[in-house]
Amino acid sequence: MREVALCGVAIAASAFVIVAFATLGSLGASRAKQFRRLAWEATEIEPANTAGLGHFSRPNIVDNSASCVALEFTYDGTERLSTIVAFTRRPEDLDFIQWGGPILSHLVRKGDKPKGSAAGLEGRGSATYRALVQHLPHGGSLQAKLSVTNDLTDAFPVSPPSKKGKTHPRSAATDPPSNLQVHRTDPRLNKPKHDGSVCMDLHWEHAHTALSGRPGDVYFRVAYNYTGEGEKEFCSDFIDEKVRNCGKPLTVLAAKLPTNYATICGLRPKHHIVITVSAFNCDNIHQSSSLAVHTPPNAPSVVASMVTTPMAQESVAGFRPRAVLDWIPQHDPRIAGHAVYLGLNHISTMKLLCWIPSYGSKFSNGHLELPIAYTQHTHTEDTRMYDDYLKRFPVHQEEELYITTRTTENLESPAFTFLLGSWLVEDYALKCLTSFDAPRPAYAAEDQPLAWTQAESLSLYD
Repeated sequence: MREVALCGVAIAASAFVIVAFATLGSLGASRAKQFRRLAWEATEIEPANTAGLGHFSRPNIVDNSASCVALEFTYDGTERLSTIVAFTRRPEDLDFIQWGGPILSHLVRKGDKPKGSAAGLEGRGSATYRALVQHLPHGGSLQAKLSVTNDLTDAFPVSPPSKKGKTHPRSAATDPPSNLQVHRTDPRLNKPKHDGSVCMDLHWEHAHTALSGRPGDVYFRVAYNYTGEGEKEFCSDFIDEKVRNCGKPLTVLAAKLPTNYATICGLRPKHHIVITVSAFNCDNIHQSSSLAVHTPPNAPSVVASMVTTPMAQESVAGFRPRAVLDWIPQHDPRIAGHAVYLGLNHISTMKLLCWIPSYGSKFSNGHLELPIAYTQHTHTEDTRMYDDYLKRFPVHQEEELYITTRTTENLESPAFTFLLGSWLVEDYALKCLTSFDAPRPAYAAEDQPLAWTQAESLSLYD
């Protein structure tokens, strides 16, 4: 029998744990396999005294996939645990080895008592965490230990080994995103860019959008490509992150499935692109859906002016100040018309003032006059407005006009903006189309009917 050099053997409670390593080069194949199996089975029983292992409880494998496992554990340290280091052991391994770098630990439940209280490892003072271990072999058995550092010595908190678990032999794909749609970007945010690029909003639906730190979580990736060019990634989620990097939930929209949206910027105007939204899981299996669209045009070329006094040799009687908007009509089958919005400067509020279609309206020639009135104590700065308010003056926020070009795909160009200064639009005297599907002109100050369906809502306020 060949000699085997061992660093030490510890025997406790009818099971022994091999603490040091064997020189496998001096073992035969059968003896080496037997030695690994012996060490694997020895770690199944938790040591009787776990006080030296730190403030971790024994981790439990609560969920698994082909290459990932989710571990839940408690930790009663005085500081909140942000990352942990995982050590895994397979049947063929002699000891636990570090599996990758630090892993995010997600707080599942807070402890009932303040952290650092005199509670046991499984006591009420321990907070519960969940961690996701990735890139594991398919269909393999393993155990796991956790630590706050990459050191398994007693100098740092270390968990007892978990029970044996196993990954799935095959990866399972998630469902692809559905109901891809594009919509205009909020005109308050869609300002002209220095490089002439444009933006648009992308919506998609998926049944699984909640992130819980489990292998079944679904992540998204958005990419696009122009005709004849390679794909460009716009955004992508990171596996095991609790906050999405790609897409935001849209909770106010009535839909069959949870809806996410992303504002895609940096696009070339008036180009044909194909947008691809991919859904993937911890096993990195992607399922994709695509949508072909035309990007919106550049901001319209608008000449804005205010006529506040009568022209030469014009009678003062019957004169009404007005703001005059002139633009060059775009004769393009994809251009549906122009939208004129009224907002308050430096305040996130806005409404559709007039919708001007490209054809079939008396305003389609690119000219619009808005009645305005001069008002005192109209400000943009909060301090000046508050000062006038304390002096008992009626105060007003400065108004601002937004003019955008709208396409037949419900996309809009960046907005041309025009500040009105001390003048306010008299919307009660302005008559035009006040919604995108209005059959006839109406006064802009009239209350709009409530939108009870999604189609009506998009028609009035999209």
